[in-house]
Amino acid sequence: MNTTLDKKMSNSSAQAVPGSQHDALIEGILSNPHIPSPPALAIQILQKAGQADCKVKEISDLLAHDPGLSAKILKTLNSAVFGLSRPVTSVQQAVAILGSRALRSLVLGLSLPVMQARTDAVSNEGLKRYWKESLAGGIMARELSRRMGFPAPEDDLAASLLRDLGMILLWQAFGDRYADVWLRQIQTTLGSQCQWETEQFGLHHAEIGAMVLERWGLPAEITLPIRFHHHVDQIDLAPQYLIDRAYLLEFTGELAQLEMGQVNRERIQFMIETAFTRYRLRREDLEEFLNMMRPKIQEFSAILGVDIGQCPDFREVLASGCEDLVRMSLEEIAAPSPRNSDSTGSRAYSQTFPTEISLKNMLFEIGENRQTIKNGFRLLQFEIMEVIGRGSMGVVFKAHDPTLARNVAIKVLAPELAQSEKAHQRFAQEARFAAAVRHPNVVSIFAVHEAEGMPFLVMEFVPGVSLADAIENGRQFSISEIAKIGYQTALGLAAAHDLRLIHRDIKPGNILLERGTDNVRVADFGLARALDEDTHLSHKGLIVGTPNYMSPEQVDGKPLTFASDLFSLGSVLYTLCTGLVPFKGETMSSLLRAVAEKRPIPVKQINPTIPFRLAIIIEQLHAKNPANRFRSAMALADALQPWIE
Repeated sequence: MNTTLDKKMSNSSAQAVPGSQHDALIEGILSNPHIPSPPALAIQILQKAGQADCKVKEISDLLAHDPGLSAKILKTLNSAVFGLSRPVTSVQQAVAILGSRALRSLVLGLSLPVMQARTDAVSNEGLKRYWKESLAGGIMARELSRRMGFPAPEDDLAASLLRDLGMILLWQAFGDRYADVWLRQIQTTLGSQCQWETEQFGLHHAEIGAMVLERWGLPAEITLPIRFHHHVDQIDLAPQYLIDRAYLLEFTGELAQLEMGQVNRERIQFMIETAFTRYRLRREDLEEFLNMMRPKIQEFSAILGVDIGQCPDFREVLASGCEDLVRMSLEEIAAPSPRNSDSTGSRAYSQTFPTEISLKNMLFEIGENRQTIKNGFRLLQFEIMEVIGRGSMGVVFKAHDPTLARNVAIKVLAPELAQSEKAHQRFAQEARFAAAVRHPNVVSIFAVHEAEGMPFLVMEFVPGVSLADAIENGRQFSISEIAKIGYQTALGLAAAHDLRLIHRDIKPGNILLERGTDNVRVADFGLARALDEDTHLSHKGLIVGTPNYMSPEQVDGKPLTFASDLFSLGSVLYTLCTGLVPFKGETMSSLLRAVAEKRPIPVKQINPTIPFRLAIIIEQLHAKNPANRFRSAMALADALQPWIE
């Protein structure tokens, strides 16, 4: 049997359970005597490690009561999972190295075999698959957490190991009604499993699993990400590190389910896009990462004594899946069909495209109607989905690249510049400069292509909004958020400045806020110029930039330095703090004169809640003499750190 959960959902007539029945259902599941639970010693260690005044000796004394658990801790620390440079030879040394919080999570993970022994009513085949996916996801989560510099990799390991505990509970409670899901005899699409469980039983596995863990006494930093890892957007007012953990559980859970012969277009696309946009892993990096995880997963399962069967070759499965996606995309191009959904429920972007597409005609239509385009445009292999912006040099589309199963942003010369050879040259300059900057706070350039003699850039698609859109929509920013935006923008500029590259158009419209994270990206190097390049594309005295955010030296047509970008960033911070642009004028000439000669109204005079030191930083950035601003973008980033939570 191998069907899709979406089909089962469409045939389901079950309704969500009313409130009182829902509570009774939960209580019935949780009162099951076969419910998995950690041993008493693990609970004692969890409670002791959670105390603020916990001492190393207290934990060591507790561990002395279980030599088997102590041996597992030492084996784990000395394994490839941790990769320590020196062997750990005593429990006291292990406790001192880990710290109470990390030890708590490791003890919880190492208690899995005992919990497995208490689930006799559960199918062995289903349990083997469950532990395989849990262990694989746990090792991947810990390793990614370490690579990303997240604060608690051992908590990420524990949360991932326990991520789908609720599936055991649902299998115990509902038996054959849950068999197809438990035995993975159906292919689920992203989020559909929880929806089906709720329709069938009145609750889903993530919800009931989190409730069990809360009864064990686990803290919200473990239980909250587990509860919401399939619906991260529903977490309210949680610290960013918990949101990051929920996203991590979702991503590594999908990776852990990779199986040969089960290519799911939506899942593969999700993995490739998420790996790059959230964890900076390109497809080849992700394949190498998965290859490194396999021996660690096998070693950790041996330490735990958990039978997971044959560990999949995740890299081979992913590579095979990507190849199948390319093949499917080529087949769709050869035999196009109307816009619909594919068999996995994912949106199909390969539609009925004309055999010949005129890029210039497409740009003309956009010029007539600036935010919409007709369905059916393809630019080389890229399937154009919508217009997402217009910059100083071009039109920006959201597009789909079927060869890599990911969404991208494509920037094409603006229609009014399409016939200009000089504009072509400047566009090529942008590509050369921007592609050289590789930094998490800068939008990446993937490739430069040409169609009908016109160049276009293929860039990283950053889901979210520009800072300009956020301001226009009335969003209010906290002091911490203002500092974080300034800090990350400064880091992106520092990366460009290290390559002797000046952006020259820093403004809210060129600062992107990535959805679902607190990441800030600097975009649009359309006016960028190398500090030491004597290019004929920029003439002396030519004003380039956005007037409200220009530096005085830009207004005066003087040679620019890195300090020009810092002045512009100061104007962005001023707007975030006050809700106003720093310089105004009834005419363009009066506005430019204000930028060059006048000082803006002091920040604290407009918004008294702004910290005095932050107001001074903005004032220093607005110094008319570039030498009186910060000495570098990194120096500015350091100055903003005290307000970042």
